[in-house]
Amino acid sequence: MIEIKNIEMQFNKKVILNDFNLQIEKGDFLGILGTNGGVGGKTTLLKIIMGGMIVPNKGTIIINGEVQHITNYSLQNNMGFVPDHAILYEYLTGEEYLHFVGGMFKVSNERIKKFTETVLKDMGLIDVKDKLIKTYSHGMKQKVSIASSLIHEPKFLLLDEPLTGVDLISGKNIRNFLKQYTENGNTVIITTHLLELAHSICNKIAIIHKGKLAKIINVTDYDLEKLEKEVESIYV
Repeated sequence: MIEIKNIEMQFNKKVILNDFNLQIEKGDFLGILGTNGGVGGKTTLLKIIMGGMIVPNKGTIIINGEVQHITNYSLQNNMGFVPDHAILYEYLTGEEYLHFVGGMFKVSNERIKKFTETVLKDMGLIDVKDKLIKTYSHGMKQKVSIASSLIHEPKFLLLDEPLTGVDLISGKNIRNFLKQYTENGNTVIITTHLLELAHSICNKIAIIHKGKLAKIINVTDYDLEKLEKEVESIYV
């Protein structure tokens, strides 16, 4: 479980998060919905939860009873992070890159080999595993980025706008993969400005407005039309 308590964050005197509070349960697939731009707060919140990427001006993140902190490496090693644009070593093949990341996390060679074989099939990358990443499409690179974030078996996966600019087939692969990940008892948090996406894959949606949690929505209680009206009532 992740407890976000009284988080405040400012950049250049602009309030990004203001007394922000949220609780995320084990196994949740949470979508964080908000406006785009530097003051939306979605990406900032993810980086604060990660610990070490951004330190808030005030407030606390508690993960499974432990306080997240820049030096709490055990918590950070139990998390995976996927930025909105994949940052990869493009002169490695997809398979080589996964082995490289696994080595950085000191994952056993047996685990790396087994994971790589499985995830490349699940992500639809098995036919290009021996090609250089620089030849991959944006969607293929994003799939490699997600796969590499999971090689050390984190319990929490945080993704910043993971499907922006991704083609239909790659998007379907990613959605199915992430759903399976939460069904295995793990927790996924994604940021998005796409309401249809959040409604289709998440079980909960947290709406950020003016730096605060405006509402937490259980997706099963809303069809898409009702959800659109609810969101419009918050932002308009």
